[in-house]
Amino acid sequence: MEDDTDGSNLIRTLLLDNDPRTLYLQAWGGTNTIARALKSLEESHAHTPHWASLKSSISRKTVILASGFQDQTYTDYVAPHWPHLRVSDFSFAYATWGFNCNVSGRGNIRPPSLPEAHVYFTGAWTKANIQIGPLGRLYRSWLDGQTMPGDQLDVFGNYTLAAAPGTWCKPLGAYDFLSEGDNVAVNPLLRTGIQDPENPAFGGWGGRSVRNSSKPELWQLAATEKAMNGSEVDGYTFNRWIAADRNDFAARMGWTLTPRYREGNHAPSVKIVNGGEVRARAGTTVELGACVGDPDGDQVSTSWWRYFEEGTYGGEVAVVATKNNGARVKVPVDAEPGQTISIIAEVTDKREFPLTRYDRVIIRVV
Repeated sequence: MEDDTDGSNLIRTLLLDNDPRTLYLQAWGGTNTIARALKSLEESHAHTPHWASLKSSISRKTVILASGFQDQTYTDYVAPHWPHLRVSDFSFAYATWGFNCNVSGRGNIRPPSLPEAHVYFTGAWTKANIQIGPLGRLYRSWLDGQTMPGDQLDVFGNYTLAAAPGTWCKPLGAYDFLSEGDNVAVNPLLRTGIQDPENPAFGGWGGRSVRNSSKPELWQLAATEKAMNGSEVDGYTFNRWIAADRNDFAARMGWTLTPRYREGNHAPSVKIVNGGEVRARAGTTVELGACVGDPDGDQVSTSWWRYFEEGTYGGEVAVVATKNNGARVKVPVDAEPGQTISIIAEVTDKREFPLTRYDRVIIRVV
């Protein structure tokens, strides 16, 4: 990061522009280019009277979404020199979306903590639903015959190369899931109704993050979350969305096979009519409703559930679905003023690859 580059200069320009929107910087191979842009600004402005104000403005505007820290520039420069700039580290999600290797001969076990989602990582499912059409055939999977010219580490398409002694990633079965790697830093920006990149403490397809105890502006994916049966599951914050994510991907690959909108499946919509927050007293019942639709006229199903970790009330909460896409939530009698309960409305259409969208309401105890 000692020298300016075209990339660091572009980032520097964006950091200084007048666009009030949050600037999300993707770091897929380390933060060195981002760090160089920040250091360049420090070198050129640190001696000026407006530096403190400029640095504060940049820190408020900028969020780094990192696919892990693959060099030392975050630790050595960004963290100590820009302590108020938010950084999210998604490397924990590599356990699902990173390279899928045959470690110790165990075979394809993705995702290890959620076996019911394993089908989406099998060669049969990938070949039939993703590697279709001219665009889909470019998607990489194990032993698919593809290779990146000039990349000596790309052994994945050829069994002889992949199985050779000393190979860093041993092969799985034909067309098994290989890797999507850096999508862990993109998923938090996907708008499915509940993911809020401005608030990493809210969950969604990109996962729910928690603050690092020693670096409050460093956010990292939660290690565990409660499944619907109440058990704590490793990696559940990103694995719980696998089926919805993969079905969405398969539906979009289907779009590439037709020029006609009506022949594709499109996501339904849901909006909780009570708004983003409802205030209620302990012991009372909250009646919730949702407006639900589907652009293709498909039948849809609606479910309501509690996102345990998004709220601050720690006890049990009863959520009961009612008629016409509604729900009834009983606020526990021991809930204290200021505590919150997060309720999710989930709507899914009834198609070959069902598509799912969400909305959220926070019940705040008063």
